[in-house]
Amino acid sequence: LSLSLLFFSHSHSVSVYLLGGDLLRDQDRLPKLPVPDLQQTLSKYLASVTPHLTAEQLQVTGAAVKTFLEPGGDGERLQRKLKDRAEKLDNWVSPGLFIQMLTTPS
Repeated sequence: LSLSLLFFSHSHSVSVYLLGGDLLRDQDRLPKLPVPDLQQTLSKYLASVTPHLTAEQLQVTGAAVKTFLEPGGDGERLQRKLKDRAEKLDNWVSPGLFIQMLTTPS
């Protein structure tokens, strides 16, 4: 078995290969990864970016997070897509996930 993970940067991509025949042998016995709570995720996001932002940048970022969390907004829509994906797949975190979520109509 050979897994290839692709990481993108601003100007190029780098492939990382993980080799091993038994790498996913016990995958079906592992518990599914939960979809993190959106409010908690965004609270952690704000806490992590706060030391790196000016007061003005933090205000703009906080407003964007608030808008993202509005009922019926993008956050709710994307969170629903993640939960739907988690119900259907053993591992909802996979390559191409975010591109697929952002480009697939609701």
